[in-house]
Amino acid sequence: MVIEYRFIFASLLLLNSGCDKVEAEPPSSTDNVLSTAIEAQVIATHPEVELDRYARFYFHENEDYVIGTYLFANEASEPLEGRAGETYWVAPSDVPMVMDGGCSVFNVRYHLLTETLVSAFCNGDA
Repeated sequence: MVIEYRFIFASLLLLNSGCDKVEAEPPSSTDNVLSTAIEAQVIATHPEVELDRYARFYFHENEDYVIGTYLFANEASEPLEGRAGETYWVAPSDVPMVMDGGCSVFNVRYHLLTETLVSAFCNGDA
């Protein structure tokens, strides 16, 4: 399956920041509400993205934007970081970075002031 191949390829390109697992910050109730709002817009605009198949990592880019990186889990295994179907709030330096990967890595950018999903896209393919 193409998605599984992309996941394997993306997994090989994951850049490790020197630690085995991402250290997630305990989410505040505000962050929980925020991730729920972001994910509702992702589902509305990209229904093909099955959120329960992705580990979802968020961080506050600045006071105006939240960035999200979703890592796909194939049917045989979990993503390299996190667990499928879970949401994590992390420091920007702890977001798993993947070069390429296609739709096994999905990225979002959310504007806090307007409560709008301003971009949502798959990583590129090599």
